[in-house]
Amino acid sequence: MQNKTPLQAQKRQKRSFLLILLVIIYIVVAYFGWLRFSHALSGWQFYSQFLLANLLPYLAISGFAWGAFNLSSAVALWARWRWAPLLAGITAAISVIWYWLDRLLLTVPADAHANQVFAAFLSLLLLVFAFVVLALPAQRRFFRRS
Repeated sequence: MQNKTPLQAQKRQKRSFLLILLVIIYIVVAYFGWLRFSHALSGWQFYSQFLLANLLPYLAISGFAWGAFNLSSAVALWARWRWAPLLAGITAAISVIWYWLDRLLLTVPADAHANQVFAAFLSLLLLVFAFVVLALPAQRRFFRRS
């Protein structure tokens, strides 16, 4: 029988299903951020006909930020960096706040608030899910280094 050091046991510890699901969520949000960024750049001429002059750079910069922060969180969680849960929690909170600021301040009132209750429920659900997964004792042990 071999005696394994705690570091060897820690290296073999697998990612939980909930952590994998959380990483997938961060990747999906990052994808939509990069999509927003690329559409703002590729359709600059088209969108500039309909949007305020300073709104188009904002859409590009915010799409880049969404993509960069959420992808960074996903990579950090997957790579098991010690500070990954902190980054992921901050990213989740900022993403939800930023989403709601965009939704409330930049949308046209005609039918923009049609699914507001569903969006609020989903935002709250995803935020709580992220914080619960990151706060689980198994996840805390997973990211702890000896």
